[in-house]
Amino acid sequence: MSTIYEIAKESMDLLGSSEITAAEHAKSCELVDKLEDQSITVSVIGQFKRGKSTLVNTILGEELLPVGLIPVTSAVTIIKYGPKGITVHFLNGVNKVIEFEELTDYISEENNPNNIYCVSHVTIHTPSPFLEDGLVLVDTPGVGSIHKHNSTSAYAFVKESDAVVFMLSVDSPINEIEVEFLENAKDYAGKFYFAVNKIDGISDFELNSYLSYCESNIKKLMDIDEVTLYPMSATENIGITELKDAIVDDIKSEMASILDESVRMKLIYTIRSSLTQLDLYWNALTMPIGRLENRLKIIHECIDVIKRDAEETVLHSGKSGKAFATKLAENINSRKSDLERSKDKAKKSRFENTSMEIFEDAIDDISSFMTNITKHHDTKFNELKMKLSNDVSENFGMDYHYDLDEINYDSSDGFDTVKCSEFDASKYAETFDVDGVLEELKSIANSAFLDNMNNTCNEFICRVKSLTEDLSSTLKKIMLYKEDNAMTVWYYINDISKLVRHLRRNRDILLRK
Repeated sequence: MSTIYEIAKESMDLLGSSEITAAEHAKSCELVDKLEDQSITVSVIGQFKRGKSTLVNTILGEELLPVGLIPVTSAVTIIKYGPKGITVHFLNGVNKVIEFEELTDYISEENNPNNIYCVSHVTIHTPSPFLEDGLVLVDTPGVGSIHKHNSTSAYAFVKESDAVVFMLSVDSPINEIEVEFLENAKDYAGKFYFAVNKIDGISDFELNSYLSYCESNIKKLMDIDEVTLYPMSATENIGITELKDAIVDDIKSEMASILDESVRMKLIYTIRSSLTQLDLYWNALTMPIGRLENRLKIIHECIDVIKRDAEETVLHSGKSGKAFATKLAENINSRKSDLERSKDKAKKSRFENTSMEIFEDAIDDISSFMTNITKHHDTKFNELKMKLSNDVSENFGMDYHYDLDEINYDSSDGFDTVKCSEFDASKYAETFDVDGVLEELKSIANSAFLDNMNNTCNEFICRVKSLTEDLSSTLKKIMLYKEDNAMTVWYYINDISKLVRHLRRNRDILLRK
């Protein structure tokens, strides 16, 4: 029976035989390299504010990554063994070597909101003994954060991971976001470690109850009979040694089997993706030219409808936003009486505290509104992808699909970092300037709201644009193939048929392993 390595090598050669599957060929090359290098990627993944970056720092024994009370990490950070150094990799292919003091500028949500610097990922090299035997440790942005690009980065990188340290926290039960993430992640990673953080803040009885609850749910969710939990406090360095030892022991004794399982799952996904593309080309190329041109015209019309639908969605969001901005200002003005009552010459802090309460309430209102807007955009994006899938499938007689985005957010967390100007209430407390407080609060809140609203709407439009442009590019390539002479087209069809047969055979072998 063929080994995973042999199947991966053969699949790599097959995928490399056609330009249609160029992207999948590149991915298969990475998988083969992984098996040859025996390098294992362990990603620390979980919901935002679970202490992932703190755990990575504690495991490595040095303060490499920035941590904070608000969600910090906004870009995937890959940590490898080697002489100390940091390289920022940008989406346009440019790489930049930076100093450690500059790291926060590129991977923190505060300094790089919505990834305005277009960072793909960051690579850190450090001579940590933990990384010495081919282990690559990865810190990811939190899933479930309202910052869509953060969740997208985390979801995408789990597909690159061989093993996952999944961070739970005793201050929150396993929620729907974590359940859905694990249901997806178990199809890609070959090994899971479940870390339960922040145990220093609860009693032994509470901890045992929480661990029992987690164990029961994880067994059911992952469809396994046994699960090991690693209770810890990343900030107090409690329980970290047990997790580190487990990872190191597994690398020494099980690296080959973990990598085989990881590559097997990833290769199945890669082959399925290539088959979708090949089926589209085969169905299109076997159509009479007149019918194909008509079908392509229909799809282009569908793309135009989707673009208009996206623009209308943003216009509707803008109208809702305008009404919200008016209500936001009214809510701030309505707190004037609270400020008047807080005037106390003996305790000026009362006036300051009331001012800050109004400020925080306004930010909470923005957070709640932006949560709903982002959910609406994500739901609409999934609807547009489903419409596009259905139209392509219907017109070309095949199953063409897009992966749908996760859109669940924890309503108790809301829009995790509404970036805005700082508000200093003390400068108004000396004279109890009520009107001054209200005017500045309205200005700060309105500016923060508009910035967040613009970023969210622009991100939605960019996602739709990328979706439609990718399909348009594929359709153009199909027409270029079809416009060749009949004999050449026949060869294309024959080559695609052979390639599909071989890839399906490899997929089926992998599914049986």
